[in-house]
Amino acid sequence: TAFLMEACGLKGCRAGRAEVNETQPLVLLNQGGATAADVMGLVKRIRQTIYERTGMVISIEPELIGFRPAEMEDHLALQ
Repeated sequence: TAFLMEACGLKGCRAGRAEVNETQPLVLLNQGGATAADVMGLVKRIRQTIYERTGMVISIEPELIGFRPAEMEDHLALQ
């Protein structure tokens, strides 16, 4: 996944106060005050970009808690 993120130009990509680490793209950084919506927006952008450029659907490794099923569908939906 790190290779795909780099190949798709996602290093340093931001959503609100959440950012993809420039040196370790699998690490998402809180630049201070990032919300869950910022992080999930960044995750969605990463997944969508990789899907659009490669046709591959990447999964989220950690188990996410605290979200309703409808929220998860929205956060993880690809277009």
